[in-house]
Amino acid sequence: MSISIQDILAAIGVIINGLPQGLLALTFGFASVPTAAAFIVGAIGCGLLGIVSPISFQAETITLAGTMGRNIQERLSMIFFGGAALALVGFLGLFTKIVDFIGPVITNAMMAGVGIMLARVAIDMARRNPKIGCVSIITALLTYYITPNPSNKLVYTIVVSVVVATIFAVIFKEQSHIEVDESRERFILQKFTVNANVIRGALAMITLNIGANIAFGNITAQTIAKTNVNLDHLTSFC
Repeated sequence: MSISIQDILAAIGVIINGLPQGLLALTFGFASVPTAAAFIVGAIGCGLLGIVSPISFQAETITLAGTMGRNIQERLSMIFFGGAALALVGFLGLFTKIVDFIGPVITNAMMAGVGIMLARVAIDMARRNPKIGCVSIITALLTYYITPNPSNKLVYTIVVSVVVATIFAVIFKEQSHIEVDESRERFILQKFTVNANVIRGALAMITLNIGANIAFGNITAQTIAKTNVNLDHLTSFC
């Protein structure tokens, strides 16, 4: 199997795209070391099942947990309960049945909803740092519309916008306002919190990730790998 420049750019694009989302997670108190361990488990599962969709941070999930959770215990509890429920759905093979049952109209609406939430995140981040945010958004829009091949739009948009914004930030010496608590950068057993806010957040996480897995799973598989993805397998490990 030959590796094309498109494959290399896709891998680079996923890595670059994950960096700012990882920084966003740090702003809400999440730790990078335990997260890296989770990615290793997900990567092994994707490799064994032949899942072509890349796993990465999801800005909309991070934002939802970060804004709904009042502290790190609530945020982690929301993510755990929501992830456990979705993993069960995936292992039982129910995700595909859910997608078939709700139909294309609702599915497309859920995908559009994820896009709207991500656009809002981009606007909020641009407000906090107008220079870098505007450069990134404008570069992404120009790259998307200039790229002629639809299958290349996603990859080139991610790579070019992040690279250009990063270069701009270095040249103009823009400083990051992210504060990292190094004491969290190790494995610490956390106690679950169960209350009305956590239950509401977990349910919101489940519905949001259904739309996100449909959107990102299908988009990355169809535009980059030119194939379909098993959403049950993707949901089980992502």
